[in-house]
Amino acid sequence: SNNYKRGIAYVRCDRGGEYVNHWNVTPETRVRKNRTRRLVGCKWKARAKRVNESGEWQLTMMHDRHTGHGPSRDLAAHPSLRQLPEEAVEAAKGAFGEGRSPKEVLELLKGWNDAVTAQDVYNLKAKISRRDGGMARGKGAQRAGTGICVQGQEDGRVDPALRAQDPNIGGFQGLQAAVAQMQDPNQVKAMQSMPIPDVQAPILYLNLTRTLLVNMTEAPPSPSAKLKRSREVYENGDICKARANDAHGEGSSSDDDFGPALPADVAKKKRRKLPYEKLYISALPDSPRYSKSLMHKDQLSFVTFTPFTDFLITSSVDGVVKFWKKAAVGIESVKEFRAHVGDIRSVSVSQDGRSFATAGADKTIKIFDVVTFDLLAILQLEQAPRSICWVYKRGASLPLLAVSHDASNVITIYDGRGESQSALHTISKLHKCPVRAIAYNNDYDCAISADDNGMIEYWRPHSSYDKPDSIFKLKSSTDLFEFKKAKSLPASITISPSGAQFAIFSFPDRKVRVFDFSTGKLYRTYDESIATITEMQQAGTALQKLEDVEFGRRLAIEHSLENPSVSPKINVIFDESSNFILYGSLHGTKVLNVLTNRVVKVYGTNEPFRPLHLAFYQGAPQKKSLTTVAMAASSNPLLQEAEERDPMLVCTAMGKPRFYIFTNETDISKSSRDIQNEKPKHLNNSLAKEIKQAEMGTQATMHTTMGDIVLRLFPQSAPKAVENFTTHSRTGYYNNTLFHRVIKKFMIQGGDPLGDGTGGESIWGKEFEDEFSVLKHDQPFTLSMANAGPNTNGSQFFITTERCPWLDGKHTVFGRAVGGLDVVKKIENVRVYKERPEDEIKILSIDIA
Repeated sequence: SNNYKRGIAYVRCDRGGEYVNHWNVTPETRVRKNRTRRLVGCKWKARAKRVNESGEWQLTMMHDRHTGHGPSRDLAAHPSLRQLPEEAVEAAKGAFGEGRSPKEVLELLKGWNDAVTAQDVYNLKAKISRRDGGMARGKGAQRAGTGICVQGQEDGRVDPALRAQDPNIGGFQGLQAAVAQMQDPNQVKAMQSMPIPDVQAPILYLNLTRTLLVNMTEAPPSPSAKLKRSREVYENGDICKARANDAHGEGSSSDDDFGPALPADVAKKKRRKLPYEKLYISALPDSPRYSKSLMHKDQLSFVTFTPFTDFLITSSVDGVVKFWKKAAVGIESVKEFRAHVGDIRSVSVSQDGRSFATAGADKTIKIFDVVTFDLLAILQLEQAPRSICWVYKRGASLPLLAVSHDASNVITIYDGRGESQSALHTISKLHKCPVRAIAYNNDYDCAISADDNGMIEYWRPHSSYDKPDSIFKLKSSTDLFEFKKAKSLPASITISPSGAQFAIFSFPDRKVRVFDFSTGKLYRTYDESIATITEMQQAGTALQKLEDVEFGRRLAIEHSLENPSVSPKINVIFDESSNFILYGSLHGTKVLNVLTNRVVKVYGTNEPFRPLHLAFYQGAPQKKSLTTVAMAASSNPLLQEAEERDPMLVCTAMGKPRFYIFTNETDISKSSRDIQNEKPKHLNNSLAKEIKQAEMGTQATMHTTMGDIVLRLFPQSAPKAVENFTTHSRTGYYNNTLFHRVIKKFMIQGGDPLGDGTGGESIWGKEFEDEFSVLKHDQPFTLSMANAGPNTNGSQFFITTERCPWLDGKHTVFGRAVGGLDVVKKIENVRVYKERPEDEIKILSIDIA
């Protein structure tokens, strides 16, 4: 070998005398540096190691027990492995090559054969790792005894056949001749210039049971070495550094190393570079602080930019949808819709940017035309929708809308024009659990969906609704089981603009995963878990070192993200080049280069909110049909704006009724950037409660045919019951109703417009829930709601005449009688028949103060 310059040299000979590098051999052939050499029954191997600085080398011989042409046992010989198809073995080889653990490979192989055991996997791994005719590292080879071979001494155990070929075999003279031949530069140069199949390296036959000291200090540097280095390098004490450089590929090849090596510095990996990265970054907003924020009346749920049509659509938890048009600079309000009664569960914009849909908790789907910002259709569903997605290619004549449901595993395809309330197709066998997220890839004409079991599926939204042929063949060769293994669930799925990748944010592990779409392989993983954030904060390696109080405040917000109503509203987005991803974190909105794996920007680091849902607009310079000389020479600011980009990052925030806009604007005034475009629903929670309680009233005077009863109300303890009672009283709902049920030493009951105890409804038109508090039935004259069981409150109420502790936890206490107690006693003592007064006792009216 020519690697003796580093301190270790190998010589390998076969029976025919042909040189074979022992690292380059597999059971058949192996390609190394575009060269292929065939195993020809290698038998002898020697290693020379430099032992001191005076030039002495220790030459140790090794004997290969196996002289065949492949593994000592066939892979198919194992009874359980024999039943595996060829693609299973190939998949296992690929998995081992990627560094997968035997446990992961076992799970992979069980997809083909459940009888495969862990021992089978270890046997398979050992056989795959065999090299050089069945000899594994450290096995199949043995060191012989050592000693000093003097000149002329021969070993009696040398193979007679080899002795017949070379009389000098085993002798010191033969060794010296071979070493001299290895040191001859002309000989080495001639061998290197010969064609690979005809290369005949020096034949070196040595004593297999001896160790010899050979002086090789005058050996010239190898012409094939990549790094030229003289003997003085070693003599000056730099031998360790030189060997470390060689081990990392800076010197000659390290493929001939055998056994333990000297400790070496870890090589610095060559940093990846994204071409034109500065140009891509310049298309991002410049300012790390938000320049403007606009309002809804309630908390924001989603923000979406429509492609090609340049609209920003925002939606909030109260079911309101707002359309904003992107102007040359900033956005302008266009229209507002009260789309749903209650929360908006999911939104989706089509690939052409012309259709927008929302799914609400009220079991309806609203379809909008973006360009005309008009409501096109309403789909009434039998079940509450969970996720929706437009699943048709850009320019298709028939728009299709995919809908998943809360309590079903099916995916329903509807006509996106809203011309029919019935589904076009139902996919029922794709998932076994309810689907939580759907996304569509326009380039592959393929949809991807995730369910509550952590399973990811690909499917076409037409014809057979199965997996396309243009992607991976076997799901076992992908990393789509990553969420199942991690016991995590995807919160959202986003396809890159190029269609080559998709990103998923998952809970509870709080990781961002980027996958290759066509292969399903995991490309990048970013850990945003609370444990990792806390560890980096304590170690001082976080993006920004926060004060303990501020870090604790932000950490408390992070804990609340796992709320089922919040987690689906967190997403990861790509920029228009698909080279960067953006997502919200404890430190703000991060921008990561997925190629170089580096954070290039962070938005809103010092802002008082936690970003959730993101939308990104990068835009393009406006096109001009004609530019005159005068226009080109002028300094018209409108023309300059038309030639510039106006990138805009929009995000919602945790618990905020605002959405925040990051732009290129750097001159930002904190006092004027928050626009009061809406009257907030809750300016101050405590103040709003006080105002509402004052509006409801705290005292009521009930006028009856037997006298007046004064009632004190407790809106702080039972706000809904008090609101229901006072509203009915003001509208005259209780006027001329009867006390239809009277039981002595218990209570008097009224509030039923039918007068028989079977009627009455709340101001909301439905039953409302109980409101239990510290108020108890621990004294007489307590005012409570009558019901037919838990959470069945309507309009009926009763006033007790004794202590009734058995009613606690069953009926809502919302007031007490503080005046007219004698009237209550009079009503209690009237004559009754089957708990009904013989003479009618009416409520004439109720005044609220």
